[in-house]
Amino acid sequence: MQTEYQDILSALLRDYLLKYQEDLFLSDSQVAKIIGVTDEAYYDLLRGSLPCNNLALAGFLIYCCNDPSEFLAELRSAFDACAESNSNRQIQKTDLLDKVISYRRPMKVRSVRYYKSIPELYSFPLCPRCERPMNREYQAFCEHCGQALDWKQFSKAIVTVV
Repeated sequence: MQTEYQDILSALLRDYLLKYQEDLFLSDSQVAKIIGVTDEAYYDLLRGSLPCNNLALAGFLIYCCNDPSEFLAELRSAFDACAESNSNRQIQKTDLLDKVISYRRPMKVRSVRYYKSIPELYSFPLCPRCERPMNREYQAFCEHCGQALDWKQFSKAIVTVV
C-alpha cells in the first residue's frame, strides 16, 4: 500500500510540475533548478522511473505551488480513494475466502430424491449446497460442487418422490 501512495504522490507532483512548467514556459532544467534537484532526477521524476523524493516535494511546495492546500487536498482525496479501493479489495478477498472455506465445512445431507422411473436405482441423496443428486451415499464430498458432506443425520432425510 505504501508503494501505491508513493505512486499517487509522484503522479500528482508530476502533473503539477508539468502544468507549472507549461504555464511559465520553463525548460526542464529551469524547473529542476527551482525545486533543487539535478536535471537527471527531474527527468526521472517526469518519466515515473524515480519516485518523488522529499527534496523535490519541498522545493515544489515552497517555490512552485501557488496554493499548497489545494495540492494537499487533492493528494488527500487520492489517498482516501486508494484506501477505500484497498478496503473493498480486502473485503472481496475475505468474502471469497469465506466462500471457499464454507465448502470445506460439512453440511448435513437431509434429502433424498426417489425416482419411480428407474427400476434398479430407487433413490439418490441430494447435495445440500447444489441440490443435485449424488451417485453414491456416504461420500465425503459432492461430485458436482465439492461441498463437504455430513451423513450423521442421513437416516432422517426427507424423501421426495419424482
